Parts: sequence; structure tokens; C-alpha cells
Amino acid sequence: MRYHVVGKRRTETGPRPALIFAYGASNRPLIPEFPGAMATVVEAGCIFVHAHIRGGSEFGLGWWLEGRAQNKQNGYDDL
Repeated sequence: MRYHVVGKRRTETGPRPALIFAYGASNRPLIPEFPGAMATVVEAGCIFVHAHIRGGSEFGLGWWLEGRAQNKQNGYDDL
């Protein structure tokens, strides 16, 4: 699976909450973006993950075909 991660740099270690957004269907590309609501999550110290699952068209025709019709299970597996 391909994804983008956004979070504030910090010096302490340990786990922190994460919000994961994923979509992959209908040959619709969802390019990486950082809308205001996600900025609030990151500002609060969380991590925002934008996951790209097969079925969208962010990475070309093959990416879309690998997640549609008889290959739809691939998208669920990515998630």
C-alpha cells in the first residue's frame, strides 16, 4: 500500500494517536492534500495518514484495474 504521513516533529518518544484516511474506487484520484480539519488533528499532536488503496487512479491505469471488478478484493486487502 502507498501512503503519505504528516505529523509534527517532536523530541519525545512513544506512541501517539493517528487518523487514517483511505480511499480507492471509481477511477477517482485523491491526490495528497492537507485540509484544515487535518491540520487541527496534527496540531493536537496526532499523526495524519493518507492511504492510497488500489481502485483509484492516483498511480495510473494499472493501479485502477488492480482494484476494480474481479480485483476489488485487492483494495480491501490494502486497507
